[in-house]
Amino acid sequence: MPRRLWTTLFPRVLAGLCLLAVFGGVAAAQTPPGCNSNFLNLTITKDKTVIVDPDTVTYTVSVTNGGAGACDVVNATISFTCPAADGTPTGTQTVFTTTGSFPADGSGDTTYPSVMCFIDVNPAVMTATARASASGTLLDSPTGSNFTINKDLGIDVGQPTPTPTNTNTPTNTPTNTPTNTPSEGPPPPVVPTLSFPMMALLGLMLAGAGLFLARRQ
Repeated sequence: MPRRLWTTLFPRVLAGLCLLAVFGGVAAAQTPPGCNSNFLNLTITKDKTVIVDPDTVTYTVSVTNGGAGACDVVNATISFTCPAADGTPTGTQTVFTTTGSFPADGSGDTTYPSVMCFIDVNPAVMTATARASASGTLLDSPTGSNFTINKDLGIDVGQPTPTPTNTNTPTNTPTNTPTNTPSEGPPPPVVPTLSFPMMALLGLMLAGAGLFLARRQ
């Protein structure tokens, strides 16, 4: 009798354990229970809006998770990529974490250390673009859902003013003006001139003198 009872109950117990494992897996994988949304938010900011090439720009990356129906995120990789010389987000990459965990209650929200990018683009490039990336597993089902988020952020690039070319113009232009101008000789003597009344008076005086001399002889 006990053997027959065991033979009858064993398949039922095994089936129950299987069902418990299945439903228990759902409850463990879908966290919080009943969640139905991917609310992971990736933010990238910059400290400048316009630069004159070349220049340095500081970027900051933040990750948050939370909201009605939000599911937990695990095994997240968060990275940032600086602009390359052609303006695309393919320059130097910084990986902040490869095992990030962002619960739906916001307890894992993180702002990562700022990254400084030296931007030196090609002459024809007018915009330099940086990129923040997040990838991981969303616990929304028994197996979870893998996801990737990319956010780009551009900055206007102005070209420097070209340096004027050398025109070979001397800074000091010599002049042909001599310091001392030689003279052409002494000026002619000034001949005094007499007015008509003075000449008449002089004539009378000369005539009177003549008469005086004549009488004495």
